[in-house]
Amino acid sequence: MFSVRLRKLRKEKGLSMEALGKVVGLSKQTIHSYEKGRTHPDFDTLSRFAALFDTSTDYLLCRTNVQRFDVQESPEIPALESWKKEPDLGRAIIKVDEIVDLRGLTEKDRDRMYAEVVKYFRQAKPVDDQEVAHLEGPAKDGGSGITKKRKRGYGVSTN
Repeated sequence: MFSVRLRKLRKEKGLSMEALGKVVGLSKQTIHSYEKGRTHPDFDTLSRFAALFDTSTDYLLCRTNVQRFDVQESPEIPALESWKKEPDLGRAIIKVDEIVDLRGLTEKDRDRMYAEVVKYFRQAKPVDDQEVAHLEGPAKDGGSGITKKRKRGYGVSTN
């Protein structure tokens, strides 16, 4: 049960319910309710717990008993920062899509990573419309690409 796993992981980290609540932005009462099995977290909260405890949402939901896996031992799952090895913005965005899909991250995580990628490449050299134009709509490899709305949010001109 989620409630049992949450309590076990919290205690392993040496956190009180109040401290855990502060770390993930919840009240002590909400943590208590989760641990008693009275309520269950939404997906975003579940993802925050997984990140904090360095485990998967599947482990938290008792879909697997594998608590942790080492990315270095799983070459088919790229490291979160592996997009930095890409030579240009387009390839980095495609890599982010791959990372998000293979790790089961949320759309919110994808958007945060897109913002980080654009910021990273802007520091290296200016990013213009031509460089990101091919990212509108689906990417050639099946990735999601960047929509005009997302590009505006990252400071990329969409005119």
